[in-house]
Amino acid sequence: MDVKSLSDIPAWIFYPIKLWAEKDSDNFNILVGTGMILLVLSFVMVWILVRRLGESDERTSKTYLKAMSWALVVILVCEIVFPSTYLVNQFKLYKYAFAMIAAAVYMYAKYRKEMR
Repeated sequence: MDVKSLSDIPAWIFYPIKLWAEKDSDNFNILVGTGMILLVLSFVMVWILVRRLGESDERTSKTYLKAMSWALVVILVCEIVFPSTYLVNQFKLYKYAFAMIAAAVYMYAKYRKEMR
């Protein structure tokens, strides 16, 4: 596949994944399974960090808002980068998993900073 413009870059990156996933049903199941595992683990990380930060007050409200702002930025970037014509639902798994990982990383950094 030739890259002739900026809009061809996502197809150039993700089209081989599409071909690999369509080659065999096991490959498709691996793609979906790793996405689900990543999504569940990222939600568990966020849940644990929310529990560790404590009840909602002035301090934690700003932390939660900033963490979800980072998640929104990651969702928007993934919306631009991921293809919208094939494997849409599978890439949604990864989009939300990456967003929750970004929120968890921010909350973990904030938690470590406050505990020192």
